[in-house]
Formats: sequence, C-alpha cells, structure tokens
Amino acid sequence: TVPTGGSSIQWFKNLFELEDKEFILKELNTIEDENTERNILFFPYLMGTGTPHFDYRAHGAFLGLQINHKRKDLIYSIIEGIIFALKDSFVSISKPQIRKIFLSGGATRFPIWPKLVSAIFNLPVFVFQNADSSTIGAFLLGAKRLGIIKDFDTIINGLIPEDPFLPQIKYTQIYEKKFKKYRHFSNFIREYSTYDKDFLEYI
Repeated sequence: TVPTGGSSIQWFKNLFELEDKEFILKELNTIEDENTERNILFFPYLMGTGTPHFDYRAHGAFLGLQINHKRKDLIYSIIEGIIFALKDSFVSISKPQIRKIFLSGGATRFPIWPKLVSAIFNLPVFVFQNADSSTIGAFLLGAKRLGIIKDFDTIINGLIPEDPFLPQIKYTQIYEKKFKKYRHFSNFIREYSTYDKDFLEYI
C-alpha cells in the first residue's frame, strides 16, 4: 500500500501553490517520451510506507535532481514513484499469476497513468470508463450474494473495456532498470529516516 499515493500530488500542488490539481495531470500528458530516461526517483513515503516494508518512520525523498529539470519532470517522477511503490508491494507478496490490470477512478482520465502502469508492471492495463466502477463492483458483489444476480459472468464481461494499454518493449526495459534502482535506494531512504530520527532525539 502507498499511504500517500494520490496525496503526494496534492502535497506537490500545495507546496508550489498551484491552483488546480487537474492542471498538473494535464501537464503530464505533454511530456515527451524521452523523459522516461531521466534519472529522478521519487519515494512517496510522506507518511511512511505500508506493504511490503510497513515502515511508518520512513521519509519521502527525491533523488537525482539536476539544474535542467523542470516542474513537470518532478511531477512525472511522483507518478512513477507511486507506481514503483505499488509494484514493490506487488512483487514482494504476489506470485506471478496476474496477467492483466484494471484501473478505475479520476486519474484514469489522463492517459499518462495507465501508460506508466503498463510500462512499469509490464502488463496490459484495462481502463474502466465509468469513474464509479468500484461502487458498481461492490453493488454487483452484494447483489450476487443476495441472489439477485444469477449470470454474474455476463455482467462482468459487459463491464470489461475492450482496448487495453499494452506495454512497449523500449519502455519496459527502461523501467525495469529504474525499478531496480528504486528498490535499491529505497533501503537507504528508509535507513536514513531511522538514523535521522535517532540523531534528532540524541541532540
């Protein structure tokens, strides 16, 4: 889990006094593909981290900043960092049986999200067009339990989007290397957080 996944974007918006969070996401869609090779890493540990580390003392961090980086590069790295944190949990607790990912919610209106999820997880990503798909899913589960719905498979098949975002080799290779760096430096970030706390208590 990522305790401050979406909140990381809100934090960035407040920090730089940006008026519209959706403007941030729209700006992401203007980023050129070449930005995937920029070596900024963001660790979304603004309130610690859940699975797989369960370390709520961890602090957030940017690594790899250079003078040529722009605001959109930082935003881009925040999105990457959130997805890296999700994948870190995924590979730690999941067997390689998942073959596809389904996304829903407000952020899916912006292609950058499913595109990056597909590239980082190296899996096809299906986007539900209905923003309330989670609510619909909960309703269907309840209706099935009560016996209101008999033919569950037919209803589900009618909700599944047809055209997924597919991973592209040139991006998956880049992100496989970047994810390894993320996991490596994640250990140092969490160790620093512990050291920093102990040091402050000492002085």
